[in-house]
Amino acid sequence: MTDLLLSPLLLFGAVTFYFGLLSLAYFPLAFSYPFWERRLMARARAANYMPRVSVLVPAYNEERTICLSVQSILDSDYPDFEVIVINDGSTDATASEIQPFINAGLIRYRAKRNGGKASALNAGIALASGDIILFSDADSIFEKDTIRNGVAYFADPEIGALSGNDTPLNPRGALQKLMVVTSHIGTGFVRRALSMARILPIIPGNLGMVRTNILRAIGGFREVWGEDLELTLRLHRYGVRIVYGASTKVIAECPHTLRGLWRQRVRWIRSYICVMRMHRDMIGHPKFGGFGLYLLLNLFNMVVIPVLQALNLLLLPAALHAGMVNVQNMEWVAYLGFGSLLTVAVTAILLDKSLRDLMFLPYTLVLLPLSYFYTAVVIYSIWAEARAHATDWNKLERRNPNQPPMVEDPWRRRLVLGGVTVAGLAAATSVMQIDADDLNQIGQMFEPEKPVGGNLTVSIHFSDWPDWRQALQWFLQSSGAKHVDRVAISAGRPDWTFYKWPGHEQWWSPEQHDAEVDLLGETIAALAARGYKTTATLDALAPRYLQLNPQFAAVDVKGKHSRDVVCSTCLANGEYGELFDAAFRSLAAKTEVDSICITEMFYDVHCYDERCRASFAEASGRSDWPRHFGGRIDRQHPAIGKWRSEQVARTVARLSAIAGTHGKQLLMDVRVSRDNLTRNSSENGQDYRLLLPLVDQLVVWDYFAIDRLPPRVAGKVARYLSRNFGADRYWHSIGLWDDKGGSIDAEQMAHAIRAARRAGSKNIWITPGKDLTASHWQALEKLELGKDYPDRA
Repeated sequence: MTDLLLSPLLLFGAVTFYFGLLSLAYFPLAFSYPFWERRLMARARAANYMPRVSVLVPAYNEERTICLSVQSILDSDYPDFEVIVINDGSTDATASEIQPFINAGLIRYRAKRNGGKASALNAGIALASGDIILFSDADSIFEKDTIRNGVAYFADPEIGALSGNDTPLNPRGALQKLMVVTSHIGTGFVRRALSMARILPIIPGNLGMVRTNILRAIGGFREVWGEDLELTLRLHRYGVRIVYGASTKVIAECPHTLRGLWRQRVRWIRSYICVMRMHRDMIGHPKFGGFGLYLLLNLFNMVVIPVLQALNLLLLPAALHAGMVNVQNMEWVAYLGFGSLLTVAVTAILLDKSLRDLMFLPYTLVLLPLSYFYTAVVIYSIWAEARAHATDWNKLERRNPNQPPMVEDPWRRRLVLGGVTVAGLAAATSVMQIDADDLNQIGQMFEPEKPVGGNLTVSIHFSDWPDWRQALQWFLQSSGAKHVDRVAISAGRPDWTFYKWPGHEQWWSPEQHDAEVDLLGETIAALAARGYKTTATLDALAPRYLQLNPQFAAVDVKGKHSRDVVCSTCLANGEYGELFDAAFRSLAAKTEVDSICITEMFYDVHCYDERCRASFAEASGRSDWPRHFGGRIDRQHPAIGKWRSEQVARTVARLSAIAGTHGKQLLMDVRVSRDNLTRNSSENGQDYRLLLPLVDQLVVWDYFAIDRLPPRVAGKVARYLSRNFGADRYWHSIGLWDDKGGSIDAEQMAHAIRAARRAGSKNIWITPGKDLTASHWQALEKLELGKDYPDRA
């Protein structure tokens, strides 16, 4: 009986040990991928490579998901693309669901008789006008930079096709959480390695990109089951280089039931067998180089190994009982197999920079029974192919992405997640620099993902839209706008106002000159009428002013004059300070705004002209700037930070008095001292200790993605600020920008907010509003950030 129970466990361990040995060849390739990708992305940015892209979305009975999918594509930040939806004879409400997009002229639409996914894609190829064709599924959710990142890989003319990175949508339950881990392994780890070896065997149907001329030259998609796999092999046949795009991501549906998983995997294996038969001349053929040899190995792994596993499952108990197999040796093989699985899983998660997904490692235990489930899938698929069973779209059962997740039993979840492996955490700790705060946050990740609540401000800027009215319309029509507590609106700059400043018409923005109404006043009135609190943001930069008065420009440590930053001494005691005060006074007196926020009043690399040196000498008693040994000015010297912060504080004190006179609250944007939080941004001239007595609240810029930091750092910032200054004294501003000119996805934003709230932040500020997609709004609602949630009534 013991032998019967041990057999599945030992056999599974032996299989994982085999694949672990194979993975040894993958590690150096996977680790080299990020360096190759970084060079390619830099090349694309330098060349400003932006060809036209045609996005094809074939759809058959996709009424539940197609709107959200299409909207996520339209929200892309890429400047030149078209969306083509091909309705393959849907019998549900797919057509009516996307009618608003058609009426608005946002997409091109083709309805056809049902002919299968390949025929739908070919219909789209015929309509495409782009240089690159991107094909996806009608349930895939794009990130804002999915298209932009995908195109970047094609800056190398040698690359003809790209295999995208798909991530499971809203994983719920043990099955989907296991699939998150296996997705990191199979997609993130293995595809990186195979891409570097130039033997990538699949372009997934939910995110693939091919140069249009190549796709048309080889005849498009063939109408077979597994059209994406068949296309991939045909591209290899013609010598087209295919690469993996780790930065090109979609969030895609995955099975949430065993029935759904069975149908999906049977479809995959049957299509794999079918396509391998079609291209059997490529398997192991030296003509196709390493790819031909890889096909042979892959066929062995995909089909032969599961069959051998089934046979050994029947024979192993008898062999153990008869003493033909050494149990102790088998146990060691199993231990090594489990260890290799865990090592690959942790490595894959770290390569994908998804530290949070370490929490799903315990679900790899589900792989034991699922390995035999997969064995059954393979055996059934071989039988079904032999009997030529019918094939069709055989899609997954779609969930409604807008439907909130089912409430899980928190105690059951805690028990499961409480068993997260020490080895996984140890590996993460050794690979990444994780301190005590990080470990605390990792521990919090294993708690139930309950809503975090908190106050919510969203920032909008007129300059982000072609017409100023669109800024207000966008916000009011957004799905989550009803939950926002406060809206921050750009008031412009003293030399470029979005409000009517009497007597200073020369400083009005062109938008304000062209409008009959007061842009800011009209917007504030519309928002206030709907119950929103409002904040006007006044910018301290002054490029127009400096064009006319270049003598007041700030000078950096290298002696270069700024085009938009005014000398801090001129701001504190000079003409521009008077202009700024006047603009602020008019804003406070003439508008019904609740508060005014001062922004861009920082001096990280400026100002080091003779005016500032004389001011510094008078304040500090030093005749010259503090300098490094080599003679360079020591910008972070405490004496400079103290003097500069006092200059800025003098300006803020004047503004504070004006705000108080007119009954307005005063807020101020400040930076974070990343390398040492206790400096309190004094190196930027913004010492919190000097500013907090003068303002009602600080707005702390936590733009972690621009600084190339993970979202969890928001917890460190929040913990420091809340403990030292109080959670009521600041807004935690989460910037949606990334370091590549795009924006972070909804998951990264949610991680940062959750980390900040758990560490003590009460107030969350999101900027810029224009980067909030449907997925971002859904994430904010899931966190229950803001107001008017029924369960909190």
